[in-house]
Amino acid sequence: MEHEIHNDDEPIMRLNCHGIHNEEQPDIELDGGKVEVTIFNKQDAPLEQSPFKVLLELHGVADDSRLGIDLVTILDISDSMNEIGLLKMKLAMDFLAQKLSSADRLSVITFNSHGAFKLCPLRQITENSRKEIADKVNDLVAGSSTNTEAGLNLALKVLNDRSNTKNRSVAIMLMSNGVADAESRGITVPISEVPVYTFAFGSECDHEVLRGISENSKGGTFSAVQDSDDLTVAFSTALAGLLNVCIEDLSLTVAPLNSSQLNKVNADFCPQTEMVTVMEPITVTFGSLYDRETRKVFLNLTLPEVDKRFSVAILKLEFKYRVNGKEEFDSDEQIINVTRTAEHKDGEIPQVLAEETRIETASLEARILAFALALEDSHKKPETYVVPTAEPEDCVTERSPVPEAPKQEGWGLGRLKKAAAAGMNKATEAAAAGINMASEAAEKLRKEHDLRAAFPGKK
Repeated sequence: MEHEIHNDDEPIMRLNCHGIHNEEQPDIELDGGKVEVTIFNKQDAPLEQSPFKVLLELHGVADDSRLGIDLVTILDISDSMNEIGLLKMKLAMDFLAQKLSSADRLSVITFNSHGAFKLCPLRQITENSRKEIADKVNDLVAGSSTNTEAGLNLALKVLNDRSNTKNRSVAIMLMSNGVADAESRGITVPISEVPVYTFAFGSECDHEVLRGISENSKGGTFSAVQDSDDLTVAFSTALAGLLNVCIEDLSLTVAPLNSSQLNKVNADFCPQTEMVTVMEPITVTFGSLYDRETRKVFLNLTLPEVDKRFSVAILKLEFKYRVNGKEEFDSDEQIINVTRTAEHKDGEIPQVLAEETRIETASLEARILAFALALEDSHKKPETYVVPTAEPEDCVTERSPVPEAPKQEGWGLGRLKKAAAAGMNKATEAAAAGINMASEAAEKLRKEHDLRAAFPGKK
């Protein structure tokens, strides 16, 4: 293994900030084009009362001064990474993949006592590579004990053997939930020329070793991720040292017009004002937007019944933001118009369909995590065990277990294009997997604790 050459890194193709070849012109530009907003919606709707969907895509425009990042992630798949730990680690990997852009490359390494293994070489971030990397990571299972030294050595070799190194910066992220084997000397690996960010999942982890590794590196940091509330905070903080902030304190206010009803706003768990009525505006707060980062906002509306063909304004969009900490700027209002007609076209546009399916899959994954975390918590405190109530499958709300991040960063839950590529079969598979996982955990819990004690009068 140590004599292998790892020069299979992908070349850097010139793509736009979306990671694809795309000639779409933005509908809105903020701060002279630093952020571009593209709007996707049908241009017509029937005369009768009907649902209507709008997708907004916000893109941080590329800053040529930022070097592309070659990031190697090292994932602990030892026995100490139980189902809960693996689930958190997979969510963290989803978050990282969404924050990186087409200028960046990502490699994934796994390790346990059997050694370290390269799950994938340095791959340029595109929609396809995000999906393929997510598939590999989500197939991981835990086994054996921990050998941090092997993981670090392989990560260094992947970086040292690269074929494409011009105008590239490098970093390593190590995620672990266990104490290293006695034979493992991870803290002695020579990493002084590379920033190594270490993340401790759970209270059983050897914080001293992981902190020592980060301190021995070139500017790396250590973060303790005790529970899901720390996930976004830890990884957003680490990424802030690697990526450029394109725009700050970004918010969007959406207001329905002319009796249109705004039923739901989904913005990947970014905070939003409480919905008082379906006729009132809602403000979504994004916080900072990174260079080349993409955010999506999905709007579900209901259009009122009308009796004749005409063009009508249904929605008003307004952005607020700061640049370099200066005073707040307001964007011009953007109005979305729709033609109400008896001759409307059936079917939805592909981008809207893909995002709608992605949201359904992400909602499923969030509920699986909520159930797993509830089981984990009940294992610690069986007397307070409560089975979480499942929400409807099309419901993604701010009650999700995924937290708000620093500067109100949105949590990029799930594989954004996975559902679009695989359809709702993947959602069914995820549901089955979640049911199996929850059933196994519940059976284990039942054997360890008499749950009837939590319910007086039940025998």
